[in-house]
Amino acid sequence: VGLVGAGYIADWHADAVRATRGLALAAVQDADAAAARRFARARGVPAVPSLAALVPLCDAVHVLTPPATHEALALEALGLGLH
Repeated sequence: VGLVGAGYIADWHADAVRATRGLALAAVQDADAAAARRFARARGVPAVPSLAALVPLCDAVHVLTPPATHEALALEALGLGLH
């Protein structure tokens, strides 16, 4: 599972992913590259620059960005074959 968004809620989702049998946190992407790097470093996963960069790393993403951006990001993820 990849995370799209590295804000405060990302910690909750990362914990839920890690607590779920059969899932692993694969990477994080955020429009704020510095935020993505900080989160990635703390969680031991790579930070990637785009949704497309998540494709080889995971099968699904959690869109954790402000609500106004969810639709576009979810449609982009689906178009890339990510659940």
